[in-house]
Amino acid sequence: MTHTARSAYEHARQTQRQDRHCFNRPTRSLYLILFLLGLELTGPAVADTPPPVRALLVPAVESTLSSRMAGRITKISVREGDRFKEGDPLISFDCEIQDSYLKKSRAKLLAAEKTHQSNQLLRDYQSISDLDIDLSAAEVQTAKADVAIIRSKLKYCQINAPFDGRVIELMAHAHESVSEHQPLVSILDDRNLEVQLYIPSWWLSWLKAGEKFSIKIDETGKTYSASVVRLGARVDAASQSIEITAVITGQNPELLAGMSGVAFFDIPDRK
Repeated sequence: MTHTARSAYEHARQTQRQDRHCFNRPTRSLYLILFLLGLELTGPAVADTPPPVRALLVPAVESTLSSRMAGRITKISVREGDRFKEGDPLISFDCEIQDSYLKKSRAKLLAAEKTHQSNQLLRDYQSISDLDIDLSAAEVQTAKADVAIIRSKLKYCQINAPFDGRVIELMAHAHESVSEHQPLVSILDDRNLEVQLYIPSWWLSWLKAGEKFSIKIDETGKTYSASVVRLGARVDAASQSIEITAVITGQNPELLAGMSGVAFFDIPDRK
């Protein structure tokens, strides 16, 4: 093999290894994979037809509610897919023991208050020291604190909805005993869905917040108007893409989190 041929061969081998390394590099998220499947990054050259971009609908707020106490579930008021309003009870616990503790602490508070009142009367007859009066007053404050602690714990006996939304998944059943901090129900706010997209980073030269575009959702087959609300803070060096967030205009109750589609932008001419 001549020197020139060997050099060309070694160059080809090195290029092949680099290509394989780039191909096997994991992407950051599923959304980035969707982007790469839907858009071929060919650089800043503008085609006659703007390339489509894959888009994903995500909830603005999603949360997993956990148990704040160890106990037995007595009632689950919702099922998967159900809608609820803010403040609605979702899960209730058996709190018979906590109720008994509250009655006990209230009785101690009553006894401490009676003792302190009696000591104040005895002070008029100079039959008790100021130290005893101060101690009885401290007992009253301690008993009040105990009542407040039990009342606070009783709030854990029922999990209420923190916002309007829907149930994604139930992770427990009625009559089960659960531990503290155990996940119980996953919920989301489906009133304000966001559109998550990955675009070529060179689009930042013209794309700004407020940019209008259209999006066709696969599951509904409909095309909707949308606008960009936020640009990502970092460009992915491997794919030369950046995440942006948009919202769909108007009320569209048929849309659900997790739906996906194709977004179409009007790319300005580059001269």
